[in-house]
Amino acid sequence: MITYHGLRKYCSRLMALILVMVLMLTVVACSNGKSQGDATVNDTGTGSETADEGSEIAGIAPSTNTDAETVTSDAPVDKVKLRVGVLKGPTGMGVVQIMERREQGDTKFAYEFIISGAPVDMAGLITSGNLDIALLPTNMAAALYNKTEGKVKLIHINTLGVMSIVGSDSETFADIKDLRGKTIIAAGQGAAPEFVLNFILEQNGLDPKADVTIDFKSEHTEVASLLLSKKNDLVLLAEPFTTSVLMQDNTNKIVFDLTGEWEKVAENNAKLVMGAAVVRTEFLAEYPEAVEIFLRDFDASQQFVNADPEAAAQLIEKFDIFKAAVAAKAIPRSYIVSLTGAEMKGDASVFLKVLFDNNPKSIGGKLPEEDFYYLGP
Repeated sequence: MITYHGLRKYCSRLMALILVMVLMLTVVACSNGKSQGDATVNDTGTGSETADEGSEIAGIAPSTNTDAETVTSDAPVDKVKLRVGVLKGPTGMGVVQIMERREQGDTKFAYEFIISGAPVDMAGLITSGNLDIALLPTNMAAALYNKTEGKVKLIHINTLGVMSIVGSDSETFADIKDLRGKTIIAAGQGAAPEFVLNFILEQNGLDPKADVTIDFKSEHTEVASLLLSKKNDLVLLAEPFTTSVLMQDNTNKIVFDLTGEWEKVAENNAKLVMGAAVVRTEFLAEYPEAVEIFLRDFDASQQFVNADPEAAAQLIEKFDIFKAAVAAKAIPRSYIVSLTGAEMKGDASVFLKVLFDNNPKSIGGKLPEEDFYYLGP
């Protein structure tokens, strides 16, 4: 028979045991929450800077992420943390001075940079709310705008066409029309390289399907190797592959620079704008001053890269964008520019219309609305 005092003692022990169990569960829950919050993004993509059709991002949904770090709108701009996605290749070269300044503690606010070789990785990170600004191919910027129903805006053009037709210096071409009857090996079928080349050929009176043979391969590396092995005489290459080929075999040369050829035939002599920067619309609305500071920093960084390719190349290698020896020679042919506002809009709208006319999927199915273009405060 249990006495009153025995019952009290039993109840006390039971309550103590329950309290210990509650505390243990609380510790476990806090520990799990911390590990999730401390998770970092690891990017190992090695894709091309030139985006394929807009279907490449078909699986990316509008942002539903509530865990991404944010700063309240009343915080001073120097307390903002601006997360920037950088692509390996020419699109990312122009940002290296900001990266170096950030490392030295010489920027207005805390930049965080995520570097990847795959445009689709950047697209996923910005639509999920894990980036505020992303450097992307211009056609992917438009596709993201369409896919997310306006949740990103175009704020900057950072590179023009990085593509060239490269061939042996044993043959001379006076103009594009001299490509009639020739075979060109290329990568980028169903993407910007194909559409840009088609447009230039057509505007020079050539039918890409009848007057020229375009043999598409899956990778720029394969295209480059075919030229270096002398198995083909003409190839379409993008930087830094063009520079690499010319460094390995000086009997090759740039036959046609597609940036210059585009400007000869494009409406209003629009520039061939292939590299861009987009910002999350929500971030721009909350922190327009931070975006303006970034654009000024970016412009200064690009001026530095163009003015001193050797010094810039050391930073490009330091931040794992690509090797300094190639970067130093590739910079002059990478057309690193800083276009914003009305000039950006004018050139980008011509470029996107050409891609849309070739394949609407390449820009997400339709031309962007006016609010896609951020023209400044």
